[in-house]
Amino acid sequence: MRKFGFTFLLSLVVVSVLAGICFLTVQAQSSDGAEGGVFDSNAVAPGEVIEVPVEIRNVEELYAMDIEIQFDPTILQVEDADPDTGGIQIAIGTFLDAGLVLYNTVDNNNGTIHFVMTQVNPSEGKTGSGVVLVIYLRGINVGTSQLEVTFLELARRTGDAIPVELQNASIDVVESYVPVESTPIPVQDPEESILIPTPQPTLTPTITPTVAAEEKVETENDSNPSLNSADTADADQGQAESGTSGAASGFNLLSYWWVLLPIIVGAVFLVIYQRKTHK
Repeated sequence: MRKFGFTFLLSLVVVSVLAGICFLTVQAQSSDGAEGGVFDSNAVAPGEVIEVPVEIRNVEELYAMDIEIQFDPTILQVEDADPDTGGIQIAIGTFLDAGLVLYNTVDNNNGTIHFVMTQVNPSEGKTGSGVVLVIYLRGINVGTSQLEVTFLELARRTGDAIPVELQNASIDVVESYVPVESTPIPVQDPEESILIPTPQPTLTPTITPTVAAEEKVETENDSNPSLNSADTADADQGQAESGTSGAASGFNLLSYWWVLLPIIVGAVFLVIYQRKTHK
């Protein structure tokens, strides 16, 4: 009876452990399946504008994101999605709710895009797939430009990072390309989000030193040789005295502790040895 009870208990423990492992495996697989970036390559004619969606797929409880994208500025240029705001911005898709935008900047000289935003209360984390950004690209010169996601970080409302696999694509600028008619991708009204101004470094005025007084003193000294010689002698004497006092004050017995320590230890052992021999 006791053997049967022990066997049953052991089997129950094994089953519980296996069930826990399976549950953790499923949770890991479901949370590690997120993908983000530009999924589809496309083409555009020189001078024409194309919409490029930035998507997040198979994500769970997405609440905030930080993304950086690079492109070839000699082939493509980003068109401003919000002319009422200074600088160049990209459009915000409809997958996430409007919230706080920390960065929405485009550098058409270096070919970089940086976007950072988070939802705000009472918005809930978004699960599934959708368009988070829309980039309006104008073809400049014939060629191919990569749209490379160089950085992408996703987070839940709790601040936990969401693992994500990056997706990159390319845009061909073709002379004879005929665009295909398509429905514009829905985007948010820029006024629905709150743009946090990025602090700029404050320029500190530099102080120009005045040298007129120094030049006047040097001129007066040059016109009086005896004064110069006397000052030189006094200066040499002062340096000699300061050097002597510095050398005297620079000697410190404690700085030679590594020499004194073995001597002290040896003396202690010698006293102990003598006491033992006298006993």
